[in-house]
Amino acid sequence: MNQLIAKYGTDALRFSVINQVVLGQDILWSDDACELGRTFANKIWNATRFLLMNAEKHGIDSASVNFDQLTAKPSDTLLGWMTSEFFAVVQKGHDSIQKLEFSNYTSSLYEFVWMVYCDWFVELCKPRFADPEAMPPEQKKLAAETIRTALQLLDGVLRLLHPVMPFVTEQIWQNLGDRQGQTLGHASMPRPQSGLIDATAIAAMREVQSVVGAVRAVRGQFAIHPGADLKVTINAARERFGLMVPQMEFLARAVFTFSDQRPALCGTALAGGMEVFVDLAGFVDPAAERDRLTKKIQKVEQTLEGIRKRLSNEEFVKSAPANIVAGAREQLANNEKELAVLQASLKSLV
Repeated sequence: MNQLIAKYGTDALRFSVINQVVLGQDILWSDDACELGRTFANKIWNATRFLLMNAEKHGIDSASVNFDQLTAKPSDTLLGWMTSEFFAVVQKGHDSIQKLEFSNYTSSLYEFVWMVYCDWFVELCKPRFADPEAMPPEQKKLAAETIRTALQLLDGVLRLLHPVMPFVTEQIWQNLGDRQGQTLGHASMPRPQSGLIDATAIAAMREVQSVVGAVRAVRGQFAIHPGADLKVTINAARERFGLMVPQMEFLARAVFTFSDQRPALCGTALAGGMEVFVDLAGFVDPAAERDRLTKKIQKVEQTLEGIRKRLSNEEFVKSAPANIVAGAREQLANNEKELAVLQASLKSLV
């Protein structure tokens, strides 16, 4: 035990153990599991440093910002979405504690902090944190509001994590400002607040994430370097995304145009019902890509033929377990979607 603490830290060990505790099951322990807790703690540290650095740059005193000030629904889409996601995880955590499902408590916080707060929210904030001296007043005001909300939510996250990671959360919480002798253990825990959940902001951000994910998928599909700047056309109105367009372009590493005009050579993806066209000029050889797509289409068609044959067998549908039949139908739907995208991509190369 002492060796694990020395190698990974007390909080990393505590978090990793609790994360594996499932009621009625033995723990299949591996020392490597502590790596999860250590990298998680580092992730929180790095996010905190980034926010404090930008708070200082924009002249915001982090000591004057705390979670208890978060009492109104933000009007900005990004901040409204992030606040909604936070209170959704508060509700999950509250339910998990009530049911004594401690691993669900830690896993939901891990997923929220890592995959939502850090990987999406903090990254989307970066374009807003440009040089304040070069910003017009409205943009400067939005940047300040974004920093304050980000710090308020970070304060709330630290309170939620404190029972399972007491040392690192206390240290970070103290670093956020002058606590005048107060400790995190005496701060009030966040409570579920359904009134602060903005369904409209959540839906809008789902579309943003879907578009960015579609561009990234096409980038990966055609093996385009992550640092290469792309030209992307979205078959939708620009107004649909409002002020989120610069953040979308930043994350996708692309310049967006909103039109129904498909580029002559493009990769195609679907995002929430919208067509997303990624201009491939200069990135792929049309002849080689046609050959690759044709072979891929043939492979998917063969897969579809097999699935359809199974589902057309009445004996299979009647006698197979319901989850197996449902899985086959899901495979059918997924492969049909993939085939449609591949055929559209091939068509664009003709």
